[in-house]
Amino acid sequence: KILLNDAHAIAGKILKKFKKQMDAMVEVLMEKETIDREEVSRIFKSIKKVKINGSGKTLKLA
Repeated sequence: KILLNDAHAIAGKILKKFKKQMDAMVEVLMEKETIDREEVSRIFKSIKKVKINGSGKTLKLA
């Protein structure tokens, strides 16, 4: 249960931290109903690696 709670908290932090990028993905999906790797890469192009505060974890984006 602790693992699940931690994962839930980390997911929430990621969604909050990248809200602008998530909103951009929603716009593409609303328009085209699909999104390809190139579009995701374009949306997240400025982000390489981030530390999620309080988790002790680092998220590396490809």
